[in-house]
Amino acid sequence: MMSAYRASTIVMAACLVMGCSTQFKTDGGGEDAVPDTQLDTHVDVPADAPADVPVDTPVDGGAECGDGEVEGDEECDDGNDVGGDGCENDCRWTCHSASECDDMEQCNGTEICNEDHVCEAGSALDDGTLVDVGPPRMICLEGATVESVCGDGFVDTGGGEFCDPPGSGGCEAGCVFGCEDDDDCTDDGNFCNGVEYCDTSAHVCARRDVPTSGTDCDDSNPCTSIDECDGSGTCVGSGNSCDDGHSCTDDACDSTTGGCTITVHAGYCLIADACYSHATENPGNECEECNSSLSTMSWSRKADHTACSDEGLSCTVDECRAGSCVHLVASSRCLIGGTCRTDGDANPSNECEECRNSVSESSWSAVADGTGCTDEGVSCTVDECQSGSCTHDVGTGYCYIGGICYSAGFSNPSNFCQSCDTSAPLVWTPRTGSACDDGEFCTTSDMCTSSSTCVGTAESYLFDAVQVSGGYVFSCARLSTGRIRCWGYGSGGRLGYGSMTNRYRPVEVTGITAASFLNSGQNHSCAVDGGAAKCWGVNADSQLGNGTSTDSSVPVQVSGLTSGVSQVCAGQTHSCALLTGGTMRCWGRGTSGELGTGGYTNSSVPVVVLNQDGTGTLTGIVDIACGNAHTCAVNSSGAAYCWGSSTYGKLGNGTSSGFFPRPVAVCSEWGGCMGGYLVGVDEIESANLHTCARKGSAVFCWGYNVGGQIGNGNIGTQATNPQAVINDDMSLVADAAQLSVGGHFNCVTTRSDEIKCWGRNNQCQVGDLSSIDKSRAVYVLTSTGSIFTGATYVGTAYEHSCAVANTADNVVCWGDNPVGNLGDGTTGDRCYPDLASCSY
Repeated sequence: MMSAYRASTIVMAACLVMGCSTQFKTDGGGEDAVPDTQLDTHVDVPADAPADVPVDTPVDGGAECGDGEVEGDEECDDGNDVGGDGCENDCRWTCHSASECDDMEQCNGTEICNEDHVCEAGSALDDGTLVDVGPPRMICLEGATVESVCGDGFVDTGGGEFCDPPGSGGCEAGCVFGCEDDDDCTDDGNFCNGVEYCDTSAHVCARRDVPTSGTDCDDSNPCTSIDECDGSGTCVGSGNSCDDGHSCTDDACDSTTGGCTITVHAGYCLIADACYSHATENPGNECEECNSSLSTMSWSRKADHTACSDEGLSCTVDECRAGSCVHLVASSRCLIGGTCRTDGDANPSNECEECRNSVSESSWSAVADGTGCTDEGVSCTVDECQSGSCTHDVGTGYCYIGGICYSAGFSNPSNFCQSCDTSAPLVWTPRTGSACDDGEFCTTSDMCTSSSTCVGTAESYLFDAVQVSGGYVFSCARLSTGRIRCWGYGSGGRLGYGSMTNRYRPVEVTGITAASFLNSGQNHSCAVDGGAAKCWGVNADSQLGNGTSTDSSVPVQVSGLTSGVSQVCAGQTHSCALLTGGTMRCWGRGTSGELGTGGYTNSSVPVVVLNQDGTGTLTGIVDIACGNAHTCAVNSSGAAYCWGSSTYGKLGNGTSSGFFPRPVAVCSEWGGCMGGYLVGVDEIESANLHTCARKGSAVFCWGYNVGGQIGNGNIGTQATNPQAVINDDMSLVADAAQLSVGGHFNCVTTRSDEIKCWGRNNQCQVGDLSSIDKSRAVYVLTSTGSIFTGATYVGTAYEHSCAVANTADNVVCWGDNPVGNLGDGTTGDRCYPDLASCSY
């Protein structure tokens, strides 16, 4: 709001312009204010008003401003014309409120309208007070608002100032300090004036650690070699950095690039940092020299063919070549392994090499192929040099295999399916497709294969058998063809095929072609072959009868028994033969009297069995049996006799101990020896510790009874005289057709071609699908539990059995089977009969 003072001033100015005359009255102090309503009574006097009209002529009631009295519409009348004293010349207050006093200037303080209606100035703001953040930023200075600038003497931190004014106390242009910390002081890179840092007390960059005079430095001049601080902050350099110290060079330096120019004096070389005069020889190579016309900085080669050091060899020429001393081999000479040779000289260690300079002057050369060389002593080889080696190639039409010469087509002695083929003279060649014999009876169409083996077409099962017999884990079968097959445990030669190896399927016994009888003991077998007695297997007690005690894997001829033999029997350690005239011969172990000679002596060849009183030969015999240390026989009258060890009552003569070296009669089956003797016997069989006999279709047993093998219904009670064998239903066995005695069990075929067995059954040898001992005869069953039929012959072994089935005369076996003794290619016990395979 404009003040009355300012308003009156404006009016006065207007009147001066318009030529009007105006008067202002005051009340002389303003105590009596004129009401605002009276202000409207004043009128401006027109410019053309009469001159004699006074300016203070009262208006609206006649009030006169300036008369000291408040009249009409006057707010005041101080009676003077002093402005700003509270009452103005228009008799109005100088101010009514502070807003009429405000001069719009912040820095001189805030004006007020006091109680006297006088504008009163405020207190000025301190210099430097910020009144506007701008931009531009404004501050107070001497009561006036001015722009904040560097140099105004005030630090405007908000405006980026740190000090003011510049030029004092470390303050620099822009009102900032020269530095706050060491990072604000940039090092000028001059090592000699020390390290620049910030003096925080004065805010100026200063220096410290100034090196002493003579301290090494770098004056940045590449051509000075010695640079040192001079003590005044300057790095001073001296010396020529390119001076190589050699008397044979001039050295210059380019101060701009620092490059050195080294000029070698005429007639000199600078090599490996050393000066050499022209034509000086290289101390390390006599074929190099300083040749300043070719190179002043490196060795130069001497002219080729310049002589050099002699190495002391007569066959070399010593001269420089391409800067090196070489020792060239002369023509028609060789230098091999440090030794001089002349063309044609032979290699002392290889007759097929020689010195030949035209081929090589430093190594041996091969002589012409075909040149003869040392004979190796083999008739079928050609000895000649080939490619530098003495070769012994096989001659035309020959093979040389395993150190032996063979003519073309000659068969390998160890393998018929291989022969000498001169297209591959060092190895046997397969005779693929050639007919051969694989040695197996049960195969046909035998043919050599590409793998040099003879292979035939195998028959399915062992057939055409008429008799079976077995021992300790092996079995044998006699065929109608007169041949014999064996299988199982091969140790000691038990299988008779020429090897000691086990066989899980039947193999042919070597050399037996007309067998008419077969019997196997515990570890050996004997057969009648064309009337001759032959045996094979273990022979520790001379049980093979050939005058030795050596085991045999093939049949051997029993001494003296080459004809006239009808039966043989094989016991544990002895054997016997029945001659066609009814007499007997025995051999092997005789310490228990089992040979029947009346004594207890072993014999490696057959000896005659004596009669009961020892006065002559035992005669009229029709059947024989060999057991463990005892022997039995039946004569043509059906009387049974036994001799040897009587342990467990196995002789059947009423005793269970003692030895009887001559035949004794077997007691009667009814009442023992008090009832007479056993007669009417058709067949007798002995085994380990017991004996059995067949009378017609009845069977009687005596001796050891550990598993019920006596067959009388009890187990464990031995019998010293014959006991009738009973069936499982307690009836007497009355249908037996053929008898066989095993280790501790027995079997018979029946007249209905069935099989009954009894005794020890721990390995299923009884064949009734169980492994329980049987003290009475039971039927052998099939795998389905039905009675096995079709049997024509049964043969017992130690703990297994085999039989001939009348269907194609096939062989079936059951019982213990640890090493293939059942003949079907497997191992593992079986409790029922199964077919034995023909081929291995």
